[in-house]
Amino acid sequence: MAEVLVRSVKKALDALDVIVEGAVSGEGVGLSDIAAVLDEKMPTLRNILKTMEHCEYVARDGRRYVPGAKCSDIYRSAQSRKLLATLDPQLRALAAKIGESLVLCTFIHGQRVLLGRYPGSNPVSVNIGVAEYKTEYSLVTTRIMLAQATPTELDLFRQRHGEPGQEWPDACRGHLDSALANLRSAGFAVEKNSSFCAFAVALQDANGALLGAAGAYAPTFRMTAQSEEQLVAALKQLAATTHKTL
Repeated sequence: MAEVLVRSVKKALDALDVIVEGAVSGEGVGLSDIAAVLDEKMPTLRNILKTMEHCEYVARDGRRYVPGAKCSDIYRSAQSRKLLATLDPQLRALAAKIGESLVLCTFIHGQRVLLGRYPGSNPVSVNIGVAEYKTEYSLVTTRIMLAQATPTELDLFRQRHGEPGQEWPDACRGHLDSALANLRSAGFAVEKNSSFCAFAVALQDANGALLGAAGAYAPTFRMTAQSEEQLVAALKQLAATTHKTL
């Protein structure tokens, strides 16, 4: 029996292939270029791409098309199982060794998604559930993932959550982009209050694509400059392992 193909779906996926390949150069692909590659009429193709843009599979950078947020979601979702399998034993061992609470999360469809919780072994440690009962912008794992997210993902997050307010003073009043640039430069995120300190690093694959974040919580009374430095170094080692193996 002959294969039955839905032509409009195939056209959309073929167009997505062209856009993904064009994204390697970082410049995007124009409508006329896509039409030429697919030998398709521009009005038909424009309608297909408009639908794909609405569904967030493609986005526009000026007049050129680039992969949308859903493309990153698909890749990151597929990699999440591998990420968890790689880091779960290390996070369990680290939580036992240093005694502090750890988390592993990823970023799917404009939302932070928790993959694992690792309670600290110290008799007095931070309750992860309580520490993370906050707005998205308050969480350092969210902040560091936003710092490494694609522009289309960042736009989607802003649409859903608005701009940060006093939960992130450094980023409010139109300063989000500069705050994210500072995080990229530092290589980690940190937030402190009277109860606990929170730290996070981004996890990226060998090509620099965002996979997720690892975070740590420690009681403020136990944190010294030396212990903070050691905790951040341990998180960065996890990030280095991810970068080498995924």
